[in-house]
Amino acid sequence: MKPNKNIEKLLGQLQYRPDLAEEDKIRTPIDNAWQRHEAGQKALSTSETSGRVLGVRCAKLAVAAVIALVGLAVCIGILDKSTGPAYALEQTVEAVKDIRYFHFRLMDRSRENVDREAWVQYDPNGQLEKVRVNFFKFGSVMVWNNGITQNLSTDRSELSIFKDIEYTDKILFFADRHDPKNAIEYLKQREAEGAVRIEIGEPADRRDPIPVTVIYEPNMYLIGKSMPCMREVLHVDRATKLLSRIDVDALIKDSFERRGVWEYLDYNQPFEPGIFGLEKEIGTETTCFSTIGLDLGIEQGQMSEREIVVKVANEFLTAWKSKHYDRAVQIHGYMNRSGRDNLLQMLAKLDLLQIVEISEPSPAEPPMRGYTLGCTLQTRRGDTTDKSTWCIQVRRRTPTRWRIRAESVSPKRREQ
Repeated sequence: MKPNKNIEKLLGQLQYRPDLAEEDKIRTPIDNAWQRHEAGQKALSTSETSGRVLGVRCAKLAVAAVIALVGLAVCIGILDKSTGPAYALEQTVEAVKDIRYFHFRLMDRSRENVDREAWVQYDPNGQLEKVRVNFFKFGSVMVWNNGITQNLSTDRSELSIFKDIEYTDKILFFADRHDPKNAIEYLKQREAEGAVRIEIGEPADRRDPIPVTVIYEPNMYLIGKSMPCMREVLHVDRATKLLSRIDVDALIKDSFERRGVWEYLDYNQPFEPGIFGLEKEIGTETTCFSTIGLDLGIEQGQMSEREIVVKVANEFLTAWKSKHYDRAVQIHGYMNRSGRDNLLQMLAKLDLLQIVEISEPSPAEPPMRGYTLGCTLQTRRGDTTDKSTWCIQVRRRTPTRWRIRAESVSPKRREQ
């Protein structure tokens, strides 16, 4: 269609300069209105009763209508542009890319009591550097600093210091889940794996935060823990694109019930000095127990992962059977004094008579690492002898050493 000179003149007088796509959006209704105006003019020219005055008056009204359309179309274009593009998860990734400090807390379902509070710090290169979590419900404090973990238990008055890859995995998992710096990328990855479903909503009031709903399939919410279908609703500030809170719900029967709310208190505010050192916070009655430097587990050497996993399980069971409990505990590994003492008590109370079978190891389900083995054992407790299947989990403790993470009797056990 050939451009109408009158419309071009009107558009040329505007101070607002739309792009080509917006200009087409504005021009279309104006062209249609002008065509109707010209059709009306032709109809009027064939009528002798219309008169010149009426024709001029109608022409002026038509031009005024076109001018009004121009103004309306421009306003629509400006409003569309002022609201910005639709929200995408990448906008939050961009908003937090240079932020190094995150401070947030988990409130209970009533939002009256604090369950836990966390501080996360990244180094200048964007790598996770330090994490502190206060577990108010359990009376403990955990600090992770470049792979080394300090865990202060007020109940046991003990500060445990250890280095364990699996525990580090859990810390990284925690940061990926709740720290906006990695949470969005984590969710996108889990969505690609089919573990979660993500839906970006739009609130009725445009002043409210943007809701991003994440549905976790059963057993996908926490590492190594059976969980129902879970739902998280991320509330994204419309202006800053930062998270303000995350509502956590669990599917109970046919409806979701509130389990807690993560509240984000501040962004990029440097923490108080010493917040990542627990030595200054312990009392005189608190004991310190460290496994740093101890050769727990077994060195992998040139063995494959499956070979070292079977070796760890076999040597642990052999030492147990021979009543070399110190050797068994050293292969098994531990992270605190109570873990070591509980293992020693279990080995001493239960005699291992025979290692009947050790099955082939199977990989643990992501995001957990390591392997699981089924071991058929003949044991005796007091005067009772039975044969049962044990589930033994073998994990990497350091990049080169493997240890047993846990052992438990399978619910299906055959007694003799």
